[in-house]
Amino acid sequence: MFDSVSIGDFSYDIFFKISDAKAEDGKLIMGYGSKIVAESIDEMTGGNAHNNSVGMARLGKKVTFYNVSGDDDYWRKMKMRCVEEGVDTSNLIDIPHHKSNFAGVINFQGEKTQIIYHDKHTYEVTDKLPVTPYMYVSSVGNDYEKFFVDLIPFVQKNKVKLCFNPASHQFKKPFNTYNNLFPIAHILFMNKEEAALMLGQTEQLNTAIATLNGQSTNPQLQAVVKELAVKYKAYGPQYVVITDGPFGSYSFDGDKHRYIDIWKDFPIVERTGCGDAYASAFMVAIMNGADAKEAMRWGTFNGGSKVTQVGPQKGLLYLDEMNKYLSDHPDFQPIEI
Repeated sequence: MFDSVSIGDFSYDIFFKISDAKAEDGKLIMGYGSKIVAESIDEMTGGNAHNNSVGMARLGKKVTFYNVSGDDDYWRKMKMRCVEEGVDTSNLIDIPHHKSNFAGVINFQGEKTQIIYHDKHTYEVTDKLPVTPYMYVSSVGNDYEKFFVDLIPFVQKNKVKLCFNPASHQFKKPFNTYNNLFPIAHILFMNKEEAALMLGQTEQLNTAIATLNGQSTNPQLQAVVKELAVKYKAYGPQYVVITDGPFGSYSFDGDKHRYIDIWKDFPIVERTGCGDAYASAFMVAIMNGADAKEAMRWGTFNGGSKVTQVGPQKGLLYLDEMNKYLSDHPDFQPIEI
């Protein structure tokens, strides 16, 4: 029996580290028509659900990965990656004459800019979908609506604890095409920008961010995040987790709002997959019987370790490494806000 199934697309990612560029007003500026020299290049498999499966497997869970993708060399490399990491491959489905998802990732000063290609891959709820105590669902392509509708009775009938991380492309579609999973979600994961965008509170969030003055958080930002968390909790999830990249994370369990900063001893190399690392560790902690307070510590250490290396999976902690961080730093705790 599996502990969890991770559902969603994978992507084959090529990372280019560059320094010949500028960042201004949220834009990456490079010479048009010029040749940009890459200082290093790395290639690897990624994607939210794939990262989640690897992260959970490293933390001791028996995980299967349900993925639908094109039948090409990238898919075969992903399958081999799963085998290497101890992730079950019996639910990988390859479609002839289709391509795998692909991303070219520009790493400039530790931040990523991506050029993404997505092929059409359709996910289905069939009698072959494994019944597991936990399930993680993220990006399943633009054609997700029917899959989400069919997933609801499956989760309810089998008492599966669903962990849902809405994908960025869904935010361009009507809210009611994906918020139908919120009432059956055990854990809802989002970053603060996504959380504000979904509820039309981006301007309110930006106003609060402008008051930070170099701080990771402050009462103004906390008030906005708490308001968002309360609104999402009203939809039904047990836990609402809102991440803030290099500035920490927040959680709300219906009783207590909490915030934890990042663990600052991790040198930042590249942040791709940091949120996935956080989510996988948070999930494992909850699965092991921890409360949200302890789960935030797990997520923070895993996300912090990931940023020390390029790509979404290098740097993910193994269980013995996680336990050492937890035991060595008992005073590193979330605060109530």
